[in-house]
Amino acid sequence: MQSRHNFKRIGDAKMITKEESKLIGSWDKAGRYYLFDDFQTESSKAIREPSRRFPWSIYKHIFTKKYFNSLTEDQRRSIK
Repeated sequence: MQSRHNFKRIGDAKMITKEESKLIGSWDKAGRYYLFDDFQTESSKAIREPSRRFPWSIYKHIFTKKYFNSLTEDQRRSIK
């Protein structure tokens, strides 16, 4: 099955691009970034909820290898 996202490769690691971050989440009026429910993973649930003091907590997390690997695991589970 072909992935619907074009993930960027950095070395051997695949990463999510800034353009794709717009597809998997959104910003509220206070500048906090939230993931859409379809893209919540166990690793993203462990991250601090966005607040006025820490509005980018989830946004920074989606660019990590840990999030990418957990996202692909969730996608594999939904395919089976």
